[in-house]
Amino acid sequence: MELRSRFPEARPAIVLVSASAIREQVADRLEVDASLSKPFDTAELRDVVRELATREG
Repeated sequence: MELRSRFPEARPAIVLVSASAIREQVADRLEVDASLSKPFDTAELRDVVRELATREG
């Protein structure tokens, strides 16, 4: 992914949010850290952000 290649030291977490029927396949292809299906519950988003914010690496 271009963002990660441009800033390898930053390693930003990327969350894909999509209503697409192929969301999981797109998420795999883009190598995102997480994905959510629209519509999503705000608690679900909070949990994903919390998990990504506390990960090591």
